[in-house]
Amino acid sequence: WSVKSLKIQASCSPFFLLLSQVKKKMLGHRQLHRQSSKDKISAALRKVWERRMISVRSKQMILRIWSDSIAEAAKEGDHGQDKLDWDSYDKIQSEMMSVFLWNKEKERVTKKLKRVVTKIVAKKLQAAEKIELLTKRTKKAKPEKLVLQKSDAQPRRVLASTRPKLKERLTKYSRLTEMVGDII
Repeated sequence: WSVKSLKIQASCSPFFLLLSQVKKKMLGHRQLHRQSSKDKISAALRKVWERRMISVRSKQMILRIWSDSIAEAAKEGDHGQDKLDWDSYDKIQSEMMSVFLWNKEKERVTKKLKRVVTKIVAKKLQAAEKIELLTKRTKKAKPEKLVLQKSDAQPRRVLASTRPKLKERLTKYSRLTEMVGDII
C-alpha cells in the first residue's frame, strides 16, 4: 500500500460507508473473531476497567481523607478557640434560645410583680389613710360630756364616752381587718 492510496482510502471510506450498496456488501461479509482474539480483547478491556476503577477508588479515598482532615481541623479549632463537636452548633443554638426564652419569661414575671406590688402599696396607703382619718375623728370628739344625773342635782362632769357603741366598733374593726387582709 502506498501513502497516496491510504490517504484516498481514509478520505473516501466515510463517504463509501454511507452508500447503501457498500453497506449491504459489508453486512453480508462479516468475519467473526476467533476465540483467542475474543479472549485477548476481553482481557485488555478488563485491565482498562480495573485501572479506571482503581483510579476512581483512589480519588474517592483521597477526597475522603482530605475532607476528614479538614473536618478534624475545623473541630479542633485554632489556638484559643473551643473544641467543637458535630452537634455543637445545634447545642449552642438551643442553649441561646432557652436563655432568650428564660429572659423573656423573667421580664414578663417582673412586670407582673411590679404591677401587683404597686396595687398592694396603693391599697395599703388607702387603708392607712382611712385608719388615720378614723383616729382623727375620734380624737376630735370630746371624751367628756356634761351630764345631769338628776334634775335637781348640781351639774358635774362625768366621763361619758362619745365613742360608738360596742357593736358599731366591732363592725368597723372587722371591715378594717378585711381590707388589710385583702392588701396582704
